[in-house]
Amino acid sequence: MSGKKLKEKAKPVEKKNVLHKVQVGAFFNEKNATKLAVELKKKGYSVNVVKG
Repeated sequence: MSGKKLKEKAKPVEKKNVLHKVQVGAFFNEKNATKLAVELKKKGYSVNVVKG
């Protein structure tokens, strides 16, 4: 900045519907990942299996 004072203070950004993610496993074998996904779905969790 060039030494000028700001006339207004910065306002915090409102965050709505913030998504928080938790990774619960990493597998070399896709069958093991799918098995855990099925178990978590049965318990009511939303599950995504991602390759990579």
